[in-house]
Formats: sequence, C-alpha cells, structure tokens
Amino acid sequence: MKKKLTDSIWAELKYNLGTYIMQNVYSYENLSRKLNTSEIIYHYTDLNGLVSILENQQLYCTNIKFLNDKKEYNHGIELLLKIIESIEIKKENKEIFDFIKTNINRIYENDKYVTCFSKNGDLLSQWRAYANQGKGVALGFKSINIDESIAQYVSPLNITYNEEYQTGIISEFITLIISYFNEVKNSIDFHQHNYNHLVGHTIIEILEGTLLSFKHSTFSEEKEFRLEYRMDETMNLKSENEIFFKTSNSLITPFIKLKSKYLENSELIKTNPNYEKHSELDEKFPLKEIIIGPSLDFETNKIGIEILLKKIGYENIKIIKSKIPYRV
Repeated sequence: MKKKLTDSIWAELKYNLGTYIMQNVYSYENLSRKLNTSEIIYHYTDLNGLVSILENQQLYCTNIKFLNDKKEYNHGIELLLKIIESIEIKKENKEIFDFIKTNINRIYENDKYVTCFSKNGDLLSQWRAYANQGKGVALGFKSINIDESIAQYVSPLNITYNEEYQTGIISEFITLIISYFNEVKNSIDFHQHNYNHLVGHTIIEILEGTLLSFKHSTFSEEKEFRLEYRMDETMNLKSENEIFFKTSNSLITPFIKLKSKYLENSELIKTNPNYEKHSELDEKFPLKEIIIGPSLDFETNKIGIEILLKKIGYENIKIIKSKIPYRV
C-alpha cells in the first residue's frame, strides 16, 4: 500500500534524497572530483576595512544582485537551460523540464549575500578593484576555520571556472535526483500532488546553491572563494537579521554583517551578566597573515598593524610585503 504524501513524508523524502546523493556521488565523475583548496584565503580591503574587520570582528556580506559582475549568477542558469535543451531532445521527463524552465526565476527568490575572498593574496586586479588601488591590505584567513568562526550560518563555496566541469555537475545532479524519485515513486501516493512539479522544484532547490559557485572562465585568475549567507527562514531567519545599506554615487547596496563568535559571545555577556562564557564560542576570525599593498609604505604600516593586532589579541600573525614591484 502506498504512503500518502504528507508534509512529514515529504520532509523524509528530501532528507533521504540527500543521503542517496551522498551514497552515489562517487559513481559520478564530476560530483566526486576533488576541488583545489587553499590553506589561506585572502580578503582584499582598504585600511579602514582592515581596522573595522579586526576591531569590530565583522565582515560585510553583500547582496549577490549587487556584485561587480552583474551577469555572474546568470552564468550557471544559462548553463542549466542549455543542458535542459539538450536533454529534451530525448523526449524524456518533459513535464519536469518544462516546470524548471517556467520557474527558473525561483532561484532568485531567496535573499543571498556573499563575502568574497581569493586564494591569491597578491593579485594586481584585486589590489586595484578592492584595496584602494593598492593602498590597502589582503587579510589572510585559515580557510578551514573561517566559516566555523562565524556566528551566523554560512556556506563555504569554492568558485569554479571550467565550463565542462560545471556542465557535468548540473547534468549529474539532475540524473541523480530523477533517479531517486523514480525509485520512490511506486511507494508514495502522489495522487493529490503534481509529481513532475515536485521533482522539478527539488532540482531547482538543490542546484540553487551549486549555480552560485559557477563563474565564467574569464574570471579564473581571481581564484575566488566565498562565504554564502542565505536569508530564507531555514538557516537564517529573516526576522533576526538586520540589513544595512552602503551608497556610492550611483547605487544603494544592501548588505548584512557577519559576526565572529567572539563578538556574539561578548555581546551576550554585556546584555546578560549571568551568561556563562563558552570557550568554543569565543573564536575570533582565524587571521593567519596580512599582505600590505604595493602602494603603501611597508615599514610604517607594519608597525601600525602590529600595534593594532596586539591591542585586539592576535598573536604570531605574519605581515608580508606585496611582491608587485611597482605602485598601483
């Protein structure tokens, strides 16, 4: 006898889908490929940003719709639509793919915010774009600890630039998800629900985060790493988050502030004298090194940064001079 599809059964199906993907991931070339990682990731900023990030223990996380490259999020969506077109030639699962094409804009529904890093801490284009024309710094954080040091829930994303790999990832996810639902289809009563729409919606939902990690190959020198913050009432409740705004001559940009666990712990102690301090929640951002930009006086700024680090409580932080041989 088939189980009637209820909210709890649907939640169970979604949970089991995650397990199914993990169990089968090694059977797929692209999903099982290990990405190049980096021990240190660098956040380029000006001197004001340096002081603010370290003293306040906060990182700005910008709404993805307001990033410098406005088309970058569309890159993954365009790939998804191309793959659907190629699959549709086989005339299989047409209603599922029709639903995806019609509802592709659901990917934009949840507010997403990102903080960007690079695996390269001394890159001319990054100094120019994000560190006041080289009059700034690149803050080097331990990549393995950065998301764990943040009080809010964030997802670490390694950005990929190889279109063949990106296409393979999308195709393999689609294949796995459809295969899973085909296996459970005969045990669940989908009579009062549109089976194809549910499958299509699940594909969109799962690919949403993956597409965010795809960029066009022309940006490959950036070697980007991101922290994604999703405001969707699941991981981060909208009611608990304050959105801030920064302005330029031509744009108002929304952002949120990512707090270190150290900052959140300090705030709890201030507002609640009876709060018991927890050492595991007392983490500062995992700073490892600082590279001083090519357009700054190294020796004088090194002294100032050392005094700042001592005041905040950071120890054994390398301070390095940019190797770029001229002023930006």
